[in-house]
Amino acid sequence: MTVPELAQRVADGYRSTCGDTFQDRGVAMPLNHAEFPASIAAFVRELHKVSADDVGGEQMAALMLQGMLTGDGSRLLPSGLGLVDALLYSIVDEIHRVMKDIADTGSPAALAMLLRIGEFKS
Repeated sequence: MTVPELAQRVADGYRSTCGDTFQDRGVAMPLNHAEFPASIAAFVRELHKVSADDVGGEQMAALMLQGMLTGDGSRLLPSGLGLVDALLYSIVDEIHRVMKDIADTGSPAALAMLLRIGEFKS
């Protein structure tokens, strides 16, 4: 399976275990958004420093995603839950950082970033 296909299975497993919404510190993110599995794939690729043309790195990312799933690929293992939680908490941290930057500076770049993050949330 490809990294995007495995990331979709991880996303599905997370939603079946934890529900369709992630909430933390006043931020609620629906997890049935197309960007959720894409974010999981990007997160795993970043952990392995995988570039678009890195075939070996892409295989490592796929193996990591497979390792997050039960043998039949139908559910997420506790380690997989923890990694997805880490991703979601980091997104909330980024939202709070950007909101603080907007409040402190009124930065148009920070506002644009918040809007991009908001596309994932909506």
